[in-house]
Amino acid sequence: MPPTSRRLAARLMMAGLAFAVACSSQPSFDRGAAIQRVIDESGSTLSREQAECYVNRVADEVGASQLVDGARPSPSQISRLTSIRVDCIGVANLGRTPSSGTLRPLSPEETSARRLPQKPGDDPRLDLLYEACAKGDGQACDSLFDAAPPGSEYEEFGVTCGGRTREKRCADVYGAGGSQPAAPSPSPPR
Repeated sequence: MPPTSRRLAARLMMAGLAFAVACSSQPSFDRGAAIQRVIDESGSTLSREQAECYVNRVADEVGASQLVDGARPSPSQISRLTSIRVDCIGVANLGRTPSSGTLRPLSPEETSARRLPQKPGDDPRLDLLYEACAKGDGQACDSLFDAAPPGSEYEEFGVTCGGRTREKRCADVYGAGGSQPAAPSPSPPR
């Protein structure tokens, strides 16, 4: 092997050794303990499957450091953590607050989300969009989805294009003002 190649090989080996030492000096992540902590902090309202989904995705997408006590996520990490929580656990468990060191669900009286319009008849503006969406106006369905409170019947009706299909944008498939193109094309769900 020429001297230049030997030097390069030696440098690469040293770099690999330094990387291995750096990785081994970091504390190992205890996935099982993190899953159990998520379950315990939920007051045991989350299933093991939900907790595993959350922990696995956070560890892979945001970093295991966000699963330890006292973690301080950045604003962009908070957004990502919330998105992962919604995907794995659902919207229903987002309205939780610490109480005596544990988490408990908020009662409808304790959260403003339950005072927001939830179903047809609760809000005249959303009702108009709901009716237009029901008549096949894809743009009205998109507007209803955008304006509706998360988890409401309004939102569900809008996201399903009036109970027809789940499209990224209903207007792209069903048009505006009830004009409907020939056949809806399958799109990934929102």
